[in-house]
Amino acid sequence: MLKDQDGAVAIELAFLMPILIFILMAVVEFGLIFFTYEAEQRVTWDVSRQVAANRISPSDAPAKVRDGLPGWVGDRSVTVIGPTLANGQYTMTVSLPASAASPTSILARFYGGLVLSTTVVMQKEPSP
Repeated sequence: MLKDQDGAVAIELAFLMPILIFILMAVVEFGLIFFTYEAEQRVTWDVSRQVAANRISPSDAPAKVRDGLPGWVGDRSVTVIGPTLANGQYTMTVSLPASAASPTSILARFYGGLVLSTTVVMQKEPSP
């Protein structure tokens, strides 16, 4: 009455393994995207603060932003607008495509044209 079931687990594993690997890769990739987004926010705030405190010149800000991002984010994919001074406040916007925020971009077709963008406004400090 009992049939031979040798190899049934191997076949089930063969069906499930691609799904499990896909889920694992999705978790890792989205984790890297969130890490890059947090780094973008931190470096945008930090560079804006340095410009507002007269520690660096506004023309040096884009290079400082690019240096503060993770290495896998290419220079060509980062857009830095500003810092511009208006009404005593510096405004700086940094944006990059989500596909550049991960070194793998395996799942890029799922988040497509998503752009990670951060805008920071800092009050200019008086010159010493």
